[in-house]
Amino acid sequence: MRHATAFLALILGVATSGCSGAFPVRLSAAERSRLSEAPVIHSVHYQPIRRLRVVTLGGAVEMWEGMTGTSPWIGIEDPVASVEAGFLAGLQREMKLTRIERFDRPLPSDHVPAVAVDPEVLRRVFHDGLVLDFESTAWRLAFVSRNFLNSAKTTYGLDFVVRARLIRLPDGVVLWEEYCARTSEEAHRPLGEIMADGAAHLRARRDEIAASCAEELLGLFLGRTARSGWSGRAEPVAR
Repeated sequence: MRHATAFLALILGVATSGCSGAFPVRLSAAERSRLSEAPVIHSVHYQPIRRLRVVTLGGAVEMWEGMTGTSPWIGIEDPVASVEAGFLAGLQREMKLTRIERFDRPLPSDHVPAVAVDPEVLRRVFHDGLVLDFESTAWRLAFVSRNFLNSAKTTYGLDFVVRARLIRLPDGVVLWEEYCARTSEEAHRPLGEIMADGAAHLRARRDEIAASCAEELLGLFLGRTARSGWSGRAEPVAR
């Protein structure tokens, strides 16, 4: 239950009820089977979150730092482009789709957790057909276990959320929408270890998260897994 709470907190952020883009949409088997008939499937990611925000206190302090832009930060951007690349490679491998065109530049995004970019933005760029889009909505290094006697032993971990959709542009219908969330509790260690050797651990963890999110989203897209309403995890679908 703790994992589900952390997952929902990350994907929803501080959004209020009534916001769009907050819940998964499963791709129907019929729509999945029609993908091979599509003349082209566009793919695009939005601009990554450029800086990794460091959350040292949480709560009201974190909210204040976020609003005022005074949070400490590290100059490492989120891996949304790598998630897109890994997902597309898997899609081509699994479904033998050859008519996927990846857009040559990222589109702008406000990275709002519960409000996805309006499909009209995509229609203005691609005009027609189907489009996959990938958008990061959380990217931070958050404290997990505080040591008040020795701050060097306080541990931190990465929070990352990426949202992916398949949209039919003529009518703006979202055929599929899912999320991958990695929480700071999954792999946390002291900040000194994280930043040692040019932040080698941080960069390795970033790559690991990108690969695992690409695979998780692929499983959800292909219907091999489904999001559990209880745990928030992608669970195997019974055949």
